[in-house]
Order: sequence, then structure tokens, then C-alpha cells
Amino acid sequence: MKRGYKLNIKNNTLYITKGFERRAGIYGTDEYAIFRDLKKDNPDMKIEYAKEYKTERSRENVHDGLTTEFMKEEIKNSENAEAIKELERIIKHFSETNKYAGKLKKLYFDTYPDKATLATIKKKEKARRKEGAKIKYLEYVEHLNNIDKNENSSTSGNT
Repeated sequence: MKRGYKLNIKNNTLYITKGFERRAGIYGTDEYAIFRDLKKDNPDMKIEYAKEYKTERSRENVHDGLTTEFMKEEIKNSENAEAIKELERIIKHFSETNKYAGKLKKLYFDTYPDKATLATIKKKEKARRKEGAKIKYLEYVEHLNNIDKNENSSTSGNT
């Protein structure tokens, strides 16, 4: 939806983005003229926001949330020796090119065809990030405790 609107003649509905709606409300803009002409041609059309207008393909996108780090960790932790060897080959030959993510994604889906669902991917990625944040927080607290100990030992040595 490059222009911010899409007219569906079948169900007599105009799908608009919030940005298009905002610009169409300003007299003299291109969006105002487009909206006025569309409404003049079809006065009884319904108007809905574009986010409600989704195709089946966009609803089933299993690649959202799939990061290269997540895929590498999953493959490294697998028991599949061929997949691990292929991962090393991909990292060695394609890590500096734009084909890297595509090759890695193909390997991941070939290795784990049953795990390639959006819910599974997002759940594991969220858990991994949470664990990483927890470790960083604990390291930070330990660092602060070490600073306090150093300050206490240096002040007690002076008295």
C-alpha cells in the first residue's frame, strides 16, 4: 500500500493508513483530492484502517522474529553433524555477503522443519533475550558489589 490507501471494489471498502487519513484531512493536499474523488465516485463505500486488511500470506509469515543468532545457536545445539558442518561452511564462505541470512535460513528450515512456526521462534528468542539480560544484570550487580568492597577496604585501611 504505497500511497496509503487501497480500494477494494468487491466489498466496496476503502482501506486507508492513519497517515493517509491525517493528510486527507488537510485541504489542498493530494490525499485530500484523492479521497474527495473516491468519495464522489462511490458515496456509499465503507472506510476502514489498512491494518485490518491483511492477506492470508502475510498472516502466515513464519519468518518474522527469526534472527541469524537464534538460528546459529539452534543448529549448534543440534545433534545433526551434517547441519553443524554446513553451518560452519556457510559462516566461512557467506558471512560477508548478502546471501548469508538466506543460506542460514534455508539450512535452519531444512534441519528443523517442525520448529519453523512463528510462535516457537518468538518464544525461544524472547527466552534467550531474557536470559541474556538477566546475566548482564547479575554481572552489573557483582561489579557494583566489588566497587563497594574496594571502597570499604581502602577507607578501613586509612583509619
